[in-house]
Amino acid sequence: MSGVGVEPEVVGKGASADVVAWGPGKVAKLFHPRWAYSLDMELERARAVQSLGAPCPAVFERIEHEGRSGIVYERIDGPLLSKGLRDGSVPPARVAETLAELHLRLHALRVPADSTLPRVTDSIARFLEQEPAEHRDAARAELAQVPIDTGLCHMDLHPGNVIVRDGGLVVVDWVNACSGTLALDVARSFTLLAYHTAKAGFAPGELERALGFAATALLRGERNNLFASELRALIDWRPS
Repeated sequence: MSGVGVEPEVVGKGASADVVAWGPGKVAKLFHPRWAYSLDMELERARAVQSLGAPCPAVFERIEHEGRSGIVYERIDGPLLSKGLRDGSVPPARVAETLAELHLRLHALRVPADSTLPRVTDSIARFLEQEPAEHRDAARAELAQVPIDTGLCHMDLHPGNVIVRDGGLVVVDWVNACSGTLALDVARSFTLLAYHTAKAGFAPGELERALGFAATALLRGERNNLFASELRALIDWRPS
């Protein structure tokens, strides 16, 4: 950790937290107040994922720093996979292939029955309870067709969550980690990447503003939406 009175080096900034240097070979992920509720869940899941041997940063401890809660992780130095997309040094097709290979590698890790990681189908089942009654039975029938699997799913796997280190890949941000079928993990990544691609066709701020209004309306109707925290992050005018 930096010396007394010296602000730690900021390694990265995200929607939910800032990442700062925290002594030799470590960083601290300091959560913004509005996202502090997710810390314990992320800590538990990060430890569970590490125990499976996934390509992830080692997790050390929970901390408090200047009124903010955080988690200390192993420091992983290297560019994000997304950098190659932004600067054109890596063709989009190669990035897609890399993500596909990474999905398969992660899903090959089996989540044991006694793991603290949840099943993705259980999360979806809870989400479906918020559906209008006339849609619920059909949605449950569709969910029943999803294979029960115990592969490791990241559920937020995109180029901004993959660090390239010495030719290898390290995956970060495991707060959504769970066990389940590979198809659902891939579908989640597809949706995230499609959204980011769509943003390129709009005037600055146009899509973000529209998404804010859409997120507000959706949360009014579905307060327990499975992705409520992500939807709230789209509402720029809502105070932290």
